[in-house]
Amino acid sequence: MTTFEPDPADPEGRCQHCGQPPHLHDPWPACDDGGTYSVDALVLVRFPLPGQDSDREAWPWLPGIITADGSEDEWQVVVLDERLERNGTYPLCYRDASDLRPRPAR
Repeated sequence: MTTFEPDPADPEGRCQHCGQPPHLHDPWPACDDGGTYSVDALVLVRFPLPGQDSDREAWPWLPGIITADGSEDEWQVVVLDERLERNGTYPLCYRDASDLRPRPAR
């Protein structure tokens, strides 16, 4: 992940890292420069179900979607499991690569 930097040689001011023009750039101050996961990627995320203990190794792998790059080797993820849904919303968490996996194609 890198900070948005306009390319001085580009008349449209596209980011020199990801090529996005300013009006289409991610609202976060950083861009996806080809890291492990991109925004909108479907993933499996390690997340506890209600009543589970704090042992992360026991947490199940649940479906999720990357909603933003957080920092170096960290992503913001919405966990999309109906057992966790409350009033139409799903939990949001930050996870590093050790707690994420690509979701297999169906």
